[in-house]
Amino acid sequence: MKEIRILQTGQILENAINIEMGKLDPENLCFDRLAEYSKYAFRSAAKQFAEAIVLGLQIPNIFVTSHIEHACNVFSCAIFLDPSLVKNPKFTMLLDVVDKLDTFGPAYPVPEMVSTQIRALMAPVWKFRNEGRLYSLSPDEIASLLRSAAQQIVDYCNNNINLVLEKEIPRNFQIIAEEQSAIMVESSSFIFDLLYKKNYRICIVYRKLNEGYKYDIAKQSEFVRFDIPAFIGQLNQLEAGWVSTSTTGHSPRINHSQLEPQEVWLEVLKILEEGK
Repeated sequence: MKEIRILQTGQILENAINIEMGKLDPENLCFDRLAEYSKYAFRSAAKQFAEAIVLGLQIPNIFVTSHIEHACNVFSCAIFLDPSLVKNPKFTMLLDVVDKLDTFGPAYPVPEMVSTQIRALMAPVWKFRNEGRLYSLSPDEIASLLRSAAQQIVDYCNNNINLVLEKEIPRNFQIIAEEQSAIMVESSSFIFDLLYKKNYRICIVYRKLNEGYKYDIAKQSEFVRFDIPAFIGQLNQLEAGWVSTSTTGHSPRINHSQLEPQEVWLEVLKILEEGK
């Protein structure tokens, strides 16, 4: 029986597939993309895992990750459930786009037809995420949701089910502040791609939840001069639990942030001033 576990970032299991747990270690089967590695020269954990299988990796019966809101992690779990997917043309087409989106985010243009399929496959997870309820689930509930979403990918790519592909609903946002090429907006939708198309390069998107705020920060690529790890470091001095990669940052997942948007924006201005 294949086992799926949800653990905290940094905790890895021996003889298990460890996806995005904060450690890159092929010998211990840890697949990750770490902040110190350049995102324009690195691949997603799902792509690393798929290539390892092509190159002969024998897969153990335990899969470990810390979060499932990213398509990369869910597609990794699909590979875990059915390793033959790495040679499935339908899956490899989807994985190629997931890899680019995970590595470059919405800065990388992808075909709408493929994006629509990925949105449909990730809908069970993203519904919980967009409602702010994903990390109020217990680890066992998250693991169950991950298994069902990953199995849907397996079934779809093996032509065992059809997807209902819906047109994207309109996405809206309210501008809160902007300075140079940076912008802060309030939105309940994923709208980074829309902001990049408007030539903003540093984007802070938040939404108000019952218990606080959820913030997501991103810059368009490594080529944009804005030190996100330093920015997240400043926020962690005000409130513990913020995390970052070299191009993204996120507020605490479980308890959410108690910082007001004006406080977060003030820290943005400090980084912009330092970068002049």
